[in-house]
Amino acid sequence: MKFLGFFTFLLFSISINAQEDFLAKQYFADGDFEKAVVFYEKLAKQNPRRTDYLQGLIACYQQLERYTDAEAYLLDQLNQRNPHPTLLIEMGYNYSLQDMPREGQRIL
Repeated sequence: MKFLGFFTFLLFSISINAQEDFLAKQYFADGDFEKAVVFYEKLAKQNPRRTDYLQGLIACYQQLERYTDAEAYLLDQLNQRNPHPTLLIEMGYNYSLQDMPREGQRIL
């Protein structure tokens, strides 16, 4: 009986996570970045190694011109153990959006 309850809970939590993923991508595709960022923040927090969530969140921040939020998030991720190399590219792009090419060159 306990197994059945655990299995039901597991299936329910997986379907909720899949729904949040779908909504985040749909809001992003529709250009509703305010709503998409809420879902991407939650998904990135739950799954910190999923690069698609990280890049979706960063793209939302950049579309909303929240460059300092994007920079803070990128710096936090780059300070983690074994950061993904594409985050360096995202950091440079974030600086180029702000017209700060020298900052982007200092990353390397």
